Formats: sequence, structure tokens, C-alpha cells
Amino acid sequence: MGKILISFFSATGNTKKVADKIASVVDGDVFEIEPAVKYNKEDLDWTNKSSRSTVEMQDKSFRPEIVSKVSNLSSYSTIVIGYPIWWYTAPSIINSFIEQNDLSDKNVYLFTTSWGTSPATSFKEMKEKYPDLNFVDAKRFVGAEDESEYKEWLSSEIQEVEKKEKLKLVEEWDKKFDKNEEVISRKVTFMNHFGVTLVADIYEPRFYSGKLPAIAVCGPYGAVKEQVSGLYAQEIARRGFLTLAFDPSFTGESGGSPRSITSYDFNVEDFQSAIDYIVSLGNVDVLKIGIIGICGWGGIALQVASIDTRVKATIVASMYDISRVVSNGYNDVSDDESERYKQRQILSEQRNEDFKNGTLKLSGGVLNQLTEDDQQYVKEYYEYYKSPRGYHPRSVNSNGGWVIQTNTSLMNTRLLQYSNEIRSAVMIFHGENAHSCYMGKDAYNNMVKDSKYYDNKELNIIPNATHCDMYDNMEKIPFDEMEKFFKKYL
Repeated sequence: MGKILISFFSATGNTKKVADKIASVVDGDVFEIEPAVKYNKEDLDWTNKSSRSTVEMQDKSFRPEIVSKVSNLSSYSTIVIGYPIWWYTAPSIINSFIEQNDLSDKNVYLFTTSWGTSPATSFKEMKEKYPDLNFVDAKRFVGAEDESEYKEWLSSEIQEVEKKEKLKLVEEWDKKFDKNEEVISRKVTFMNHFGVTLVADIYEPRFYSGKLPAIAVCGPYGAVKEQVSGLYAQEIARRGFLTLAFDPSFTGESGGSPRSITSYDFNVEDFQSAIDYIVSLGNVDVLKIGIIGICGWGGIALQVASIDTRVKATIVASMYDISRVVSNGYNDVSDDESERYKQRQILSEQRNEDFKNGTLKLSGGVLNQLTEDDQQYVKEYYEYYKSPRGYHPRSVNSNGGWVIQTNTSLMNTRLLQYSNEIRSAVMIFHGENAHSCYMGKDAYNNMVKDSKYYDNKELNIIPNATHCDMYDNMEKIPFDEMEKFFKKYL
């Protein structure tokens, strides 16, 4: 997202001329709002009480059919809507356009092309009729203006477009789970405080009333939103929540350079930026915000819960504390100063090589081939990330892996220092047979130890389940318990 779309309805051609001029000045795309049945001269005779336009405008509920919707709406952050004034307001076809295209996350500008009528009335009516939309401003143009007037009007939007990274977004459904028709989804973008543009999918129940509790979802570590986090987000949305699954900085469709690198500062900021975005939505109850972190993003979710008081409930699935694993090895078998020093030497030497070569070497991701001697969890990762079940071309784990230097940041920063000060509700669940289960148990114990806020903390061990069962095994992931937990605390 980030581009400007100039949409317009033009019955006689005047509004089209202005729309084309604006688009040329701001480098925007143009979309004509075309009626399925075009208006002729007799239809537009405002002095005839029986003319088509007069009859339509007298019926406030009438919505003329339009030829098409905007096909790539998610690529735009700003929508400009132009129209002539009919009977002191916007033609009914503008309502058709707004109601058939989801503009809830857009900045909306209106312009009118009638010489003698101010756009103020239609602007006020639009804001009252569609209170969840962000109507920014309205102007009257007649086509004789200097180009600088158009540019000045949309200057803030032009600057925002120029700041944003040029991202290549995929419009088709390329996820590793089936689409649920009880849920609607759309792609959105937003910028974190480090200036990186994040790409996310929003999921909402198809039918609901009132404002929704909202949940940001991320993980596993090295996965993309088309894999596990999207599956979780869609299923939780089906149960009555607005959810947002995002790609972290430097991965997936999100921006940031170099690619496939990470840092806990960025990770926490990404989660908080996702919260920033969802609380800005008009259909979200801002007092009912939750997060879900899966695998390595489970540890990050706990870190976010310890710092961001907007989070009222956190669920952690198959949790990893990546900083612990990198520093100590699995099950802490390398928790020794001399072992860590060896790792520091390797990383320091790799920095020299990377600088000399002008590239950042990758770690290799999940193995491309298995041997009989590989540990069970390695085989589980292979079965998910390298098979049709979970492989995705944008996933770090499915392909080249992380930049080796990522481990420098992970060794240098330890998570969960203040987890026992988390006041909001937390559920940690793990498969009983998961190689990572010890991390979830330890995280829970550390969270409730010497804590005044233990009553709303839960540890749920899933019988006969592995680490990767919590990725996509719909029979073992405890969605019913997750739903009850979120409905209790949100």
C-alpha cells in the first residue's frame, strides 16, 4: 500500500478532466466510477421531476449499480473521490462506490466540480453517514486551477507515499491454509517507528455488530503470515474477533533492508506498531486488545506484554526463547562461558568475511535433506517448512535461513527480564512432546514467581502433541480454550 487512487464519477466529462489533472500532478492512479447504465441528457435534466437523476436523488436508499470495484484496493493508502454536486450533495452512485469498496483503513479526500455549490454539505453528510471512515478534507475544483493547488491539497499524502518503501504485494490467495467463507480478509500496510513498512492481513467475521476486540498475531520465527499466524488469525476471527497477522521487518512482504535479519528491538516495535494500527480502526474496541505469539514470537509476545499496557491478554503457543537457545544451546547444554566465547569468535570472524565480501551470509534455513540421525524436532521442521504442507517461497525457514549475524543481536539481548511484572492475562500452551516444552514451562514459572499478578496466568500442556502440531493441527491447537480465554479477559 502507499499509492494514491483518484476515483471519480463524471456524467458530462468535467469531473474526469479534473481527476486526470490531479492524478498527473500527484502521480496517482485513476479509477472511473461508471454506472452500469450510463446517464443521458434527459436523465440529467434537474428541472424535470420525473427524470432519472431526480427520482434517484429523492430516494435516499437508492444505490445505482456500478460496473466494477477497485481490483487492487490494498495497494492504496489514500482514496480521492471526485463528483459533481447533485441537489446540493453527492450523487447516489458515490454511496454505491463507498459501500462496495472497503475504505476503512484509507485516508479519504473528496473533491467536487460544481461552480456555485460548496462541498461542505456533502462532506458533512459523508462523515455522518460513514463515521468509521477517515474523511480528511473536501475541496471544490473546476479544472482551471494551477497545478500547485492540487499538489498543496494532497501534499501530506504525497510525502507519505514518498517515504514509504516500494513493496511488491501479492493480491491472490497464496496461503498454506484454506480460505474460510465465514471470514473476510484484506491486506494492509503501516509503518513502524524505525521507518520500516510492514505488510499484514486483517481478518474479520463476515457478520458482526458493534465494535470488535482485536488481536495481533505473529510467528513462528522465520515464517510468514501466509503460514501459521494467518491460520491462527483466520480461525480466531471466525470466533468473533478482528485479527491482524503481520510479516516482521526484513521478512515476507514487509520492507526493510538487508533482508532476513532480525533484532529484538525491531521485533517488539513491530508488534507494538501492529497494535498502533488496529487501535486506529473504527470497528475496534481499543480497550480490548490482545496478542498471539507462536514459537520464537511467543517469547517476543511476552516481552511486548511486559512493556505495552494496551495489551490486555496474551496467548503464547509452542514458545521459544530464542535468545536463550542461541546463548545456551537446546536444554542449556552449552550454558558455559567458554562455549559462548567460541560462538562470539565465530560471529566476529563472520563479520570480517561479510564486510570483505560485501554480502551477509545466510545460515541455510531448515535442512533440504534429512538423515536417519537427525533429531525428531529437525524432522518435524522439515515436514512443515520443506513440504507442500507448509513451504512458502517468502519464508526464511523454508529457504535460505537467517543472516548468521542475527545471532549477535540474539546473544546480546535477553528476553523476559520483567515477565513477573506482567499484570495482564497470559496463557502459555505447549505440546507435551515438544522439544521446546521446557521453555514454556520455565517462562510460566518465572512469570508467576514472586509475582503479585499470578491469578490470571495459565499454563496449558497439550497431551500427545509436538512443537509443530501447534502450527497447523486443527485437532490439537486449543482454539476453544483460546476463545474462552480472550472472551474472559477482553
